[in-house]
Amino acid sequence: MLRGGHRVKGLAVEEMDAAYRRFQLIIHGPALAHAIATAIELDVFEFLRERGAASLEEVALHAQIAPEKARVLMLALCASETVSKQDERYSNTELAQECLTGQGKFNWSPVILGWKRFQYPAFKHLTAALQDGTNSVALADYEGQGKSLYERVSSTPDLEKFFHNTVVAPLTLQSLEGLRGNAELASVSRMLDIGGGDGTTAAWLAKQYDSMEITVIDSSSVVDLARATSELPPRVDMIAADFFHDDLPSGYDGILFNHTLEPFAEEMLEPLLRRSFEALESGGRVFIYGVNAPEDGNGGLHAARCSLYLNVLATGSGMTYSVADYERMLRSVGFVDIHAQTGFPSEHGLVVGCKPGI
Repeated sequence: MLRGGHRVKGLAVEEMDAAYRRFQLIIHGPALAHAIATAIELDVFEFLRERGAASLEEVALHAQIAPEKARVLMLALCASETVSKQDERYSNTELAQECLTGQGKFNWSPVILGWKRFQYPAFKHLTAALQDGTNSVALADYEGQGKSLYERVSSTPDLEKFFHNTVVAPLTLQSLEGLRGNAELASVSRMLDIGGGDGTTAAWLAKQYDSMEITVIDSSSVVDLARATSELPPRVDMIAADFFHDDLPSGYDGILFNHTLEPFAEEMLEPLLRRSFEALESGGRVFIYGVNAPEDGNGGLHAARCSLYLNVLATGSGMTYSVADYERMLRSVGFVDIHAQTGFPSEHGLVVGCKPGI
């Protein structure tokens, strides 16, 4: 079969067509992703949700752009299959209604705007990040001190708030649905949420499990943000600390790492997991929840994007680890009865380890 003047051998025609379509989507993806982000900023999807359908002139008037520019934008949205055109009128596709408006079960719009602000610009520096082994080139776009994006945004309160409102909180809430009704979590009475951010996870846990008390430990700027902007339930407490270096509080029968471990290299995780083991009560459990890379390293869109982002910008290290990686790490510090629950949406999994009882 001919593609671009080259004959591809060893693939069935159907397989080549599917692979080629996927390739085309990937290479055109950055432009189309920015078009979707622009449509979000111009309130196009919500406008079409309210109107049902609209002409090009109506879209242009609402977005406050010239009709010829609206035509360019709507062409891109039609190509991305977020908008469809019929009888000279545009309407949201079912995908857009579900994923890009407030009507859907999960609205990706805040996340896309967060990725446009933080992730998309950074990826142009990926070659340098992989060759140099640091995130210093992409991180130079941010003022402040520190070697991670989390440290840099903490010096600008409005930027840190935007980061948590777009990148952290929406994706956290989406992924937590995989933990709804989890029997092992339900058995925990006192949970230490390490790296729990602005308390989004803790508030969700408190709502799901009415007998659980949760303590969040994170940096002082994040704790201050949570206290200023969040309405945390009475059973949620916040502690400002550096969980890599400060003492971990004791008296907990559960420790949760929700998307906390991926940003760091494995050599940094072993001491943290060992200290977590020591802080847990006998018989307590550690819960590691997040995106898991496939065991054979073959595939995984969420795992791949997240790993690239971590290395080019967030911390310059880490990756989405596999279940086997976490099982090995937990075993090395003394946890037993290690088991995993997989198959959650967006490539998420839960790895659980137990501290032996006395």
